[in-house]
Amino acid sequence: MISRRTGERFKGIYCIDNEYIPEVLDEISYVMRDWRRNEVKSIDRRTIDIIAASHNLLNTDEPYTLLSGYRSAKTNAMLRRRSRSVARDSLHISGQAADIDYRLEVLSKFSKLLLNAMVAELVDIIGQILSTWTAVQSEHGVVKNSIPI
Repeated sequence: MISRRTGERFKGIYCIDNEYIPEVLDEISYVMRDWRRNEVKSIDRRTIDIIAASHNLLNTDEPYTLLSGYRSAKTNAMLRRRSRSVARDSLHISGQAADIDYRLEVLSKFSKLLLNAMVAELVDIIGQILSTWTAVQSEHGVVKNSIPI
């Protein structure tokens, strides 16, 4: 993951055998902070899992770009005054949303649109069916979740 605004990067394993690693979650939350106010909030684990799962669906090591992670209420209000597309009670405020961009050269514009629709559908299905969900990557019988840069 690369933050578009700060240039900071994160790559690592944040969960092993369904046990989250607190220090690594803190690193992720820092990279996903409200850069305008330099405020950090813990990012919801499900949000991190969904980002990792969507990236794993692409079967690529190419990093994705974080456009927006946590937003303070003040930052959200400022953005809302500038754009109607910003929700008043955005899930960004609670650390439950992230805007990411996949800049994969192998994808055509149509493929990117299809991918975005698939990811949105995946998020919806996960939210409806499972209360907690973990994207897994198996290596020698040890379940690991990771976010590549």
